[in-house]
Order: sequence, then structure tokens, then C-alpha cells
Amino acid sequence: MPAVQTSSRISPFSFDACRGEIAYRQLVYTGPIDRYFGGCYGPLPYRSLSFEFEHLEGVRRYQPVGTVNYPNEHAYTRITEFKHLVRQEHPGTTIVREYPQAAGDPYYPIPRPENEALYQRYRALADGLPDVTFVGRLAQYRYYNMDQATGAAMTAASRVVATLSGRSPPGPAESDRG
Repeated sequence: MPAVQTSSRISPFSFDACRGEIAYRQLVYTGPIDRYFGGCYGPLPYRSLSFEFEHLEGVRRYQPVGTVNYPNEHAYTRITEFKHLVRQEHPGTTIVREYPQAAGDPYYPIPRPENEALYQRYRALADGLPDVTFVGRLAQYRYYNMDQATGAAMTAASRVVATLSGRSPPGPAESDRG
């Protein structure tokens, strides 16, 4: 059996359905930390998104870069034009507008002192599980920019590799603790 197995067929939102069916030495969990623990202290609030896709025939480029943020100018918060990301050449283009919304799948934590206090209760439970690594915006209840998310993932990966190799993992980093 390989040292690391991955599965993308398991949604963090249906993790409970297969919790006892997966054998692991080290589990990397990226879903909402409160859902991992069955919401035993109550739900953490998250902001969700809805996506509006639009194909634009005959438009070679809609915007100068792959993603443009519009934090306060429109009802949507960003537009992504995928052809920039994959260097696609095509006479048309497809864009997606992201709209914030309260209900739906969780995408972003809502940073407030009372939410942080609730998160810390879940974090204490997570700290008692040495065979589970919680990483990412939802699992660490942090609003990470992509560079921060990548840093947290690299730190977590170093710890997992060290643990699976029988070495002492590096001490907890700030991104590890959330």
C-alpha cells in the first residue's frame, strides 16, 4: 500500500457517511472543522458564493488577467476568465462572476470574536487527534489569501510527511494552529 492515498470522491459535507470506512495512518481534512466534529458545540458561520457563468462568443479577451476582484463596486466580488489560466486560444471566452451569499456551501469563515471563540473549542478537539491534520480555510477557520493557503498546506504537508516517515514533525507553526 502506498504511503499516501488520496480520495476526492469524499465530500467534506458527507464525511460522516464514510467516517468509519476509511483506514488511514494520517488523515488530511480540509472541510469545515465544526462538521468534522458533528457540530457538537454548534455551527460555525460561513459565507457562501454563487457563480454565474457566461460564454461570450466572438470576444477574444474579456479582461486583461485571469481574475479581477471587485470588492465594493458591484454585486459580484470577482470575475474569472478561464482562458487566461490555461492559455487557451479560442475566438470566444467564458467568464464566471462570483456573488457572495449567506446560505449554501461554505467558502469563507466569518471573522468575529464570538466565532473565533467557538472555533477555538473545535481546535482543542482537533489538537487531541494526532492522526488527523486540519488544513485550509474551512478546517482552520481562517480567511486565507491564496499565498497563505499554499503556505498552510506546505506546512501541513511537511508535518504529515514527517509523521508518516517516523520522524518528529516540526513544531506547530502559526498557520498550523489557525
